[in-house]
Amino acid sequence: GGFTNSPLAGKAHLDRGWCFWLEGKFPESGADFQAALKLPLSKDLAVARFKLGDALFAQNNFIGARENYNAVLTEFDAFPAVAKSLGDRALYQVLRASLELKDTPGAEAAMQRLLEVFPKSELVDNSLLLVVQGFSDFSSPAQARAVFQKYQQQLSASALLPQVELAVARTFEREQNWPAAIASYEDWLKKYPTNAALPQVEYARGWATFQSGNEPGAFGLFTNFVAQFPTDTNAPLAQWWVADHFFRAGNFQSAELNYENIFQNTNAAWENSPLVYRAQLMAGRAAVGRQSFSDARTYLTKLLDDTNCSPALKTQARFAYGSVLKQLDSPDTNRPFLNFELATNVFAQIYAANPTNKTGALACSEMGYCCFAMGASDAATNAYAQVVQSPYAGVGLRSRAQVGLGMTLEQKAALLPVAEQKPLLTLALENYYDLFYTTNEVADFWMKEAGLRALPLMIRVGDGDPKKLSLFFDRLETNLPPLTEMLEKKRAALGLPKN
Repeated sequence: GGFTNSPLAGKAHLDRGWCFWLEGKFPESGADFQAALKLPLSKDLAVARFKLGDALFAQNNFIGARENYNAVLTEFDAFPAVAKSLGDRALYQVLRASLELKDTPGAEAAMQRLLEVFPKSELVDNSLLLVVQGFSDFSSPAQARAVFQKYQQQLSASALLPQVELAVARTFEREQNWPAAIASYEDWLKKYPTNAALPQVEYARGWATFQSGNEPGAFGLFTNFVAQFPTDTNAPLAQWWVADHFFRAGNFQSAELNYENIFQNTNAAWENSPLVYRAQLMAGRAAVGRQSFSDARTYLTKLLDDTNCSPALKTQARFAYGSVLKQLDSPDTNRPFLNFELATNVFAQIYAANPTNKTGALACSEMGYCCFAMGASDAATNAYAQVVQSPYAGVGLRSRAQVGLGMTLEQKAALLPVAEQKPLLTLALENYYDLFYTTNEVADFWMKEAGLRALPLMIRVGDGDPKKLSLFFDRLETNLPPLTEMLEKKRAALGLPKN
């Protein structure tokens, strides 16, 4: 601290800034490079400026970084060695900072100057590649192609030309111009059949083919990809697409086998793929699709026991597992609803972990269903009521729960003597009415379900005023045209006039 005015202080800060930089301590290095700006006009000052730009860039201060790189380009005309050693690098960094700032004119200007002043620089090709990729990334695909065409001559002998042409092909993907993307990929494959990016382009061609609506063509490309490039990082993705293809088609056995191929493959590219755990979940769903609930349980319990599986995916697996349990026969003949008890516990775990979101609301609705199935009417009523009142449940889920609440109230009433049933049946009817006559947005299916369940209750509890019943029939027929004939027969049987 006693030598801050020493003529050597600036150089000391510059040297220490380098030490911090090499240790990855960017704020500390930036502070020292800033202090080194006290150096007299010299090559060392230019280095301090450049490295201050690097330190700011590393901290995502792209405006400050670009200012310092530009200073290297404009303030050292008296030192030709600066332009020779740092000029092209400073322009390259100006280009990078401009791209980070989404300043396309600034990026293209830096590239143009680099080509004019340093046409033989090793950074020229990289600059062109960065600009084409960058313009494509921030929704300027046509501009990216225009840049390529403008500077195509400079790239003609470049080793990076295949990469640049690939970036240009991808601009068509950005525009969802799938025929043009496919044509570009096919042209690339003809020109560069031995390039290291071949697998990348083959996968992109398969995806573009699928997006164009040609699913059979995509199936052939992806199955060939897995066979031709089994160790490529995109191989599990290609296999996933094949499995999804079968799943979409309802061929659940083939889907299950293809999902299995993903998580049973011992190749490093597959074992380290994030699809490993999702594939186990989907294998379980495929097993459900072919009605093999015991196989589904095996997949799902294995996934739930895996400590490396993400919490979000485990929540999905728990939902699937709870649904599977409801389909399985009880292993204990003395406890016919044992699997429903287990399913209720599974959904309760999900609800406890998600009390303030839609996942929890859905789990609570499933608890209501399980309790209703077991005849645990009080627990079912409580669960359904929570969903109906939940701010986290969507319209469809609340509507489903309100119908469930009405059904559970009917279930509770059935346990009472006939003379004591009316209050609960009336409450059930009120829930159906609320849903059927709601003026707010409502899930269409559940509104109709509420109407069909309300009709017999209206007659049963004596809410059978002929005019009210007739209007109810009118609304039912409006919402359920296919049932008009059946409803008219019921109307006639009740002696109500036809509308």
